[in-house]
Amino acid sequence: MVGFIVRGGSLRLVLKVLLLAFLCATPLWIYIPASTPFLEALNNSAHAALFFMMGLGIAVTFELPRPCQKSLFVWFIFVFLLVCVGIAIELVQAFIGRSATLSDVLLDALGIGAALCTYWALSIRGCWRILLCGVALLLLAIAFVGPAQALWVGAQLKQQLPVVCNFDSACPNLDSSDGGTLDVINLDASNIGSSSKQRSIVWRTNDSLVLRVGYRAGTFPGGGFDRVIVSWQGYNALCTEVYWPYLSAGQLGVHIHDQDFSKTRKKFDRTYSLEAGANKVCIDLAEVAKFIDLAGVKTLMYYSIRPTAAGEFYLDNIHLR
Repeated sequence: MVGFIVRGGSLRLVLKVLLLAFLCATPLWIYIPASTPFLEALNNSAHAALFFMMGLGIAVTFELPRPCQKSLFVWFIFVFLLVCVGIAIELVQAFIGRSATLSDVLLDALGIGAALCTYWALSIRGCWRILLCGVALLLLAIAFVGPAQALWVGAQLKQQLPVVCNFDSACPNLDSSDGGTLDVINLDASNIGSSSKQRSIVWRTNDSLVLRVGYRAGTFPGGGFDRVIVSWQGYNALCTEVYWPYLSAGQLGVHIHDQDFSKTRKKFDRTYSLEAGANKVCIDLAEVAKFIDLAGVKTLMYYSIRPTAAGEFYLDNIHLR
């Protein structure tokens, strides 16, 4: 009879350990395909949900003690070990083709905190239960700010079309590339570069806010819009006003790719000549459609072509027509 009890207790312990191992390995094999900014953000926020379930499952399975002064050490070890698991998972991901980031560990910590509050709330009564439940919900809400923001940005982009960005209002997801710098400015005499190669005049046909794209010597430095998904279907051309502040002619590169770029590597890349002063660059979207899916445009970049010295150019009124 005693042996049966011992064997039964050992079996329960083994099952608990197997459950613990399963929970710890779950974040490695659960992956949401990040084909859109929303799903990419949701994939990141899922760390918090997984560690919430993991923490709560471990606490319930191993029947951890109620919160009190004597159990503080147990709960410290509980949190410490789960954070270590989160760090270990990130290190493993770096070797299996997935990214390892500190932000994921912070999301793990939010999920652990929510699990802690939920488990404690189950063991007490009164206003403390309500408070702990509220804290748990708040931590999970913070963890899912990213997906909510991605949805808001997507809705904003759809509403502002055919204007991609005129820089007089906020432009979502401005991003630089290859060492470029981006500044939204009012283009007056004080903001024009002082190089002797630059024109001393302002962009006289433009008195609104514009995007200054600064670059340094490099391959393709510049900037534009990244990590957005929007449809350009039904439009014929993408047009951009470009100011080239140099006396000699220059070149502008334009790069566009869709949401499947990471898989297909298909992209639209073209070089356009710029005259000194104001220019208008229009791109036939029928040509773009030969390379990418216009229903899911993700990235639009403007860049300098292998500059040998630092410089800048200006963009405004990027729109579809």
